[in-house]
Amino acid sequence: MTTKPPVAQRLCWIAAPDTDGLIQCWLLDMTSEGVDILVADTIIIEIKAVEKLLPVHETQLLTYLKLARKRLGFLINFNVPKIRDGIRRLAR
Repeated sequence: MTTKPPVAQRLCWIAAPDTDGLIQCWLLDMTSEGVDILVADTIIIEIKAVEKLLPVHETQLLTYLKLARKRLGFLINFNVPKIRDGIRRLAR
């Protein structure tokens, strides 16, 4: 069972593709500094709405991955015409 992160605001569930199950995630407090979304206690999602993703955004996500001892993260920029163009996968 996943424990609640100290800054979590609410629990959510995401439909898992290619399965009949759901994945647990935490929507975290986006007004404070820190991780935006933690999925299944393994994947960090950092959300942006910027004109262009910069190296500093990748560095920020990599720092979160190191501090949280996670291996996989996604940087998602919503300020793009097609959302798939705004998704970047990072692994450490």
